[in-house]
Amino acid sequence: MIKIERNNLDLIAQGYFSFVKTIRANTHNEIYLAFEKKLEKYILAPLNSFDDLKNEFDLEFNDKIAEYNSSIDQNNTDYGKFINFMMSRYETVMKKLIFDEEIQRKIKVGTWLAKNIGMKTCPYCNRQHTFTIYRGKEIRPQFDHFYPKSKYPFFALSFYNLVPICPTCNHLKKDKTEKIVKSILRGI
Repeated sequence: MIKIERNNLDLIAQGYFSFVKTIRANTHNEIYLAFEKKLEKYILAPLNSFDDLKNEFDLEFNDKIAEYNSSIDQNNTDYGKFINFMMSRYETVMKKLIFDEEIQRKIKVGTWLAKNIGMKTCPYCNRQHTFTIYRGKEIRPQFDHFYPKSKYPFFALSFYNLVPICPTCNHLKKDKTEKIVKSILRGI
């Protein structure tokens, strides 16, 4: 895997966070409301702190997670609703239109993020191009989640959990990258 090395990753992360925090959530989900109070912490957390954040989240919502795990109708539990909400929230954030000062036009947050990270080749396979084009129609790489958003919804929007990759790798890997995170952390 190619390491994403940019001198300005923290600046890009701050810019991304500024877009995410402007999108107001319309939910009464108890878990999300508590999560939103720590939004900056989760969005800007470095990858090597994810295990601690996961443990903190699990402790805080242990009863809700247990209810979800034991339920026949998981989607109707508070944690199930939180998972679905975060999956939807990720899509909403990536599609939000923002004004890009550099190119003097509106583009989607996902396109802005891919453009600023600037990966030209998929970091997983090192074979496919991951261009970002925003002339007329926007074309950008897909974003992989090291920690899958279906299993770790609290990391669905985390900047350092998003990796621009080619569609082939994203399709092939599904939720398997979690297994390689530990070895990658040594290089980040």
